[in-house]
Parts: sequence; C-alpha cells; structure tokens
Amino acid sequence: RKTLLGESINANPVYVGAPEETYDDSPLFLHDYALFRKNNSGRNGRVYLGASDGMLHAFDAGNGREVWAYLPAMIDFSKLADLVRMPYVQNAFLEGELVAADAVAGGHWRTLLAGGLGAGGKGFFLLDVTTPDLEDVSADRKILGEFDGSDPDLGYIHGPGSIVLMEDDVWYLVAGNGFLPESRDACLYLVPLDDISNISPIRIRVPESETLGLAQPAVIDSDGNGK
Repeated sequence: RKTLLGESINANPVYVGAPEETYDDSPLFLHDYALFRKNNSGRNGRVYLGASDGMLHAFDAGNGREVWAYLPAMIDFSKLADLVRMPYVQNAFLEGELVAADAVAGGHWRTLLAGGLGAGGKGFFLLDVTTPDLEDVSADRKILGEFDGSDPDLGYIHGPGSIVLMEDDVWYLVAGNGFLPESRDACLYLVPLDDISNISPIRIRVPESETLGLAQPAVIDSDGNGK
C-alpha cells in the first residue's frame, strides 16, 4: 500500500467543530450550555473516521493530517497481522457508523463520540472528544466506555446510536443491541451518562424470542419539549 490508512468501507466520517447547539434557548433553557459553547468556541475541527486497519482516526479538519487514533479493546487483535500479508485480504474492523453530540456526562458538558464495530465485531464504544488533542488530556480520560461480546446481548452494531436528553432529565446513549447476539434476543440499550465512573447499560428486552437482535432505533421528541 502507498498509505498507512486502511480502507473505510461502511463507516461514516463525522465532523466535530466548535459547539453550536442552542440548548440554552427554547425549549430546554439549559443556561450552563452557553458557557460550554463560549469556552470551546475556538476548538479546532476534527474529522473522525473508522477504518479496516483496526483504528478510529482523528484528522485535523484544516489540513487533513492525523492527530491521533484509537484502537478499541474489543477488536480482534489476532487479525491485525493480516494487514501486512501479501496478497492483501480485507478484514472488517471498524465499520459501524459514528454519532457525535454535546451532552452532560458525569455532571459536566462534554462532546461525545460513539460508534459500533459493524461487521468488525460485537462491540461499541463511547469517547469524550471535548478536547480534540491528546496532549491536553490523557488517553484513558477520553475513553468513557467500551462494551464487548462478553455481554451475551451484544451483537454487531452497524447504524449510529443517539445521544439524547430524556424525560428523566438524564442524558443517554441510546442504541439497539445489534445483530446476531449470543442471546438471540433483541434489546434496547439505554446507557445513562450521569455517572461516567461506572457506565453500564439499562436494557429493555423485546418480548419476542429468537429475534436475532435490534437495529438502531429512531429517537423522537413527541411533545416538543426538547427531550
């Protein structure tokens, strides 16, 4: 190959720049968001992209250079050696779609990035990308949660989840459990973000058996109150 970057087949690039939501305005009136937006108004833009080299890449949106990369703990590390073998055979690693959003996590406003592995494996992750550079914050503080196939309800998650404020005034990462979980059940995952020291999903199980998993749900504000 002429480049170190692996191919990106199904993953979607996500741009994260300065915060620009209006949560401090109607209908939520979360006034502390205005300070978060002001404090990060000069934040450098990043483009995040998963690839079949095992990594989620963070690129500088201004010049295209890679700033850092994240290797999820739940990928199949035994397949990494295949990347240098000739002839080259493509392996799936990070093929799930990403979602980025501002939310209150652990009592503070943060910019969060979440995604699944898609066909690359059973698992999904949640990162804090409020600070776009590694030198400003330790790597372990960027990784808020990693969920892998040791959970029998977790399957192959392809589509993007949602990061939303719900009616109990807690922010959640909302995701389906993906396809072909070991349990063969469909579960809706609600991951509360109020306590990031112990992130664990609440699961709502679909009563039908042998459903082979749940795709990514749509999240709807039915009464227009912003939640």
